[in-house]
Amino acid sequence: MPKADDLLDINEAAELLGCSLSTIERAKKRGEISTVKVGKLIRYRRADLLNTHARQALDSVGPIGQK
Repeated sequence: MPKADDLLDINEAAELLGCSLSTIERAKKRGEISTVKVGKLIRYRRADLLNTHARQALDSVGPIGQK
């Protein structure tokens, strides 16, 4: 089980990634961001958010040397 400070609520997740709450919700619905259920609460793993963000940034750049 992840440590409590490794789990973020939607507001903290949006702040970490610099995006809106609706962007987090859309990414969750598309399966781009995994969640953890703690009782009735939905939480986001900090590491998963950062990995997803980094992967999307690399995908948007494309292969090196191609235009």
